[in-house]
Amino acid sequence: MTCEIDLRDNLARLVVSGDVREGDVGPLKAHYASLPHSRLSEVVFDLGGVGRFGSTAIGVLLHCRQDMLVRGGCLRLCGLPGHLRELFWAMRLDTVFVIDQGC
Repeated sequence: MTCEIDLRDNLARLVVSGDVREGDVGPLKAHYASLPHSRLSEVVFDLGGVGRFGSTAIGVLLHCRQDMLVRGGCLRLCGLPGHLRELFWAMRLDTVFVIDQGC
């Protein structure tokens, strides 16, 4: 897994690529934790380049979403490949997250 961070004004975009398995969630959490949250109103996870995405990684996204809500911001997902769109739909996570197809 790789994760690149793009900061612009009050928006942070995390571009995640590769397989995100249980052993990758620590670095994913660390990338999120490194953001300058005090100046952010929105965090976007761009998952367009993701292959496998484990349940622990979904838990990290849920945690990040809750953290942003507590801070008065929002978290958005974008670019989900077909297999992730289907997974999020089957788990009804599309009712929890704001999901945009384009980034």
